[in-house]
Parts: sequence; structure tokens; C-alpha cells
Amino acid sequence: MKWNSIETFFLDMDGTILDLAYDNYFWHYHIPALHAEKNKITFNDAKLEFERRYKKRKNTIQWYSLDFWSNELGINLNNELIKTRGKIKVLPGIKEFLNQLKKRKIKIILLTNCPRKMLHVKLTQTKLWGYFYKIISSEDFGYPKESDDFWTILKEKITKAQSDKIAEIQLKKAEKNKDEGQVYIFTLNDKYDINGNVSYNKARLMNHSCDPNCDTDIIDNKIWIRSFRDIRKGQELTYDYGFAFDKDDFRDHVCRCGSKNCVGFIVTETDWKKLGRHLQKLARNCQKTSQ
Repeated sequence: MKWNSIETFFLDMDGTILDLAYDNYFWHYHIPALHAEKNKITFNDAKLEFERRYKKRKNTIQWYSLDFWSNELGINLNNELIKTRGKIKVLPGIKEFLNQLKKRKIKIILLTNCPRKMLHVKLTQTKLWGYFYKIISSEDFGYPKESDDFWTILKEKITKAQSDKIAEIQLKKAEKNKDEGQVYIFTLNDKYDINGNVSYNKARLMNHSCDPNCDTDIIDNKIWIRSFRDIRKGQELTYDYGFAFDKDDFRDHVCRCGSKNCVGFIVTETDWKKLGRHLQKLARNCQKTSQ
């Protein structure tokens, strides 16, 4: 392997850098034992029942979810994780390997199906936080690594076709659950977009405002967000999302920024006049209809 040619190294976690013995113990012994005690059945019966339920969720995001199984079994698995964390171990030779990668200035990206709460406990217990350039959990995307949709969403720099595919995936999720399916896509240029739907991209959480205190700039194919006026400590960072006015779907993007000059919809400032003319036209049509 030519180490000098490697810039980024992707690693899985469980069974790759952490001993899988903990997960086998937690899911196949500790949880069935609690389930047996709670329901006053034998351990073997509890294990068979749990594994039957577990099998139904294989290759889904629920298969890995502490919250899902907590609700399913009526047991607080987050508390059980804390109680059993002493059994979490790093595989032999892994820290030496990670140190060699770090020494060579290779960016290490952790890519795992482990849910965020469990991930936090595992990396804290093993003191591995400092090794990783980025940490990505499939929970962030709502799809496990076994799903093609996970790998589609994973890519940051994406083509317009991939951008449309991601939007389609997320909108289907939103149809099932209005609290899910958010689309965080930034236009980079005529060929590419940036997929912001990753946990380490904090910019995706910035809200639109009709009176923003930040704007965006594209430098070396990277999108930078910069302030253009002084910002008080604790003040929210906002920017203009830049949505072009479209008479067919502008109502889908209601603005609640609360600024004095809010136009009521998330439309870029350069299209406010178009929006205003269209709203006036609609108002006139309503008046004619009522007469």
C-alpha cells in the first residue's frame, strides 16, 4: 500500500476498531435477560422472541436503534448502555494503527451504523474521539449502510441528477412523517451541488431570514458562510436561502423569520417584486370572484 498517495481513510467501528464481543453481549444476552425478567419468562424464550423481532428489522435503521428497541421492549436501553459500558473494548493494535494514520496526516472518517447515543458512549469509553476527522452515523441519514440510499445521501459533492435523487428520497420520507425528510442541498455551480445532510455540517441548521446577517460565498468549490455585519453573542445566524420565485410552489415555503420586512415566503430578495406582483394579482382575482 502506497501510504503517501492516501489522503482519506474510511473505517467502520464495531468489529473493525472495537471488539464485537460487547455488541454480542449487549444485544444477545443482556437485553434478552432483562426482557425475561420483565415478562417473567425463561431466558431462552425471551431470546427466541427478541431474535424473532430483531430478524424482522434486519437491514433497516430500526435494527440498530436504541430508541426503537426501548419503545418496543419497554426497557430504557440508554440506561443499560451506561451500566454495561465497561465491557466496551478496542481491538488489539488499533490505537497504534490510528496513530500511524494520524502521524501521516491521513484524514480518518468513521462510518458506522451505530446510533449517535451509543456512538457517544463507545468513543468516550475508549477515548477514541480525537482520531477522527469526521464521524458519520447512518442514523443521521435515516438509512443503514446496507441501503443504496445511504450511499447516495453520503456524498457531499453531488451531480444535479444525484441532487434530484436525494430530494426525491427525502420527500418520500416527509410524506410518511412530516418531521422527517428535510432537504439540505446547497447549489455549488451549474454542474454540482453540496449535500449538507450530514451531522458535521452545522450550516444546514441555519435558518432563512428576509433580513439576514450572513451571506454565502463560493471559493475553491467550497461554500463559505460569512457575516456582513456585527453579530451579538447568542444572536442567531441567518442567511437568504436564495429560492427563486415560482408561482406554482412558492406557497410550500412559508417564511416565519419575524423580521420587519418579512415577505411571508422564502423567496430571494431579488424576486420580491415578482412575488409582490403575483400576490396582488391573486388578491384582485379573489375580489372579482367575491363580487
